[in-house]
Amino acid sequence: MIFLVVSVFYGLKEPKSADTGVSAVDSPLVDKSIGIADEGDKIIKIISTLNTIKLNTDFFQDTSFLSLKDLSVRLSEGSMGKINPFANY
Repeated sequence: MIFLVVSVFYGLKEPKSADTGVSAVDSPLVDKSIGIADEGDKIIKIISTLNTIKLNTDFFQDTSFLSLKDLSVRLSEGSMGKINPFANY
């Protein structure tokens, strides 16, 4: 009974602010004093840093990698179920 009374009380209570259901999460990586133009500069710097990354693909030519065997299993075609899963049997 007490649970019902408390539920109704909090359910009918007016919210203190307009809650849109969406809340922002503050990131420690985001500096709020930086403007939009500065954010664009940050993105350009990150992209240029990413463009300088070189991946070493010598691993794919290694004998231990080439000796790996494909153990995948081919699935056989099974009988298909009903066209309408909600239809009677």
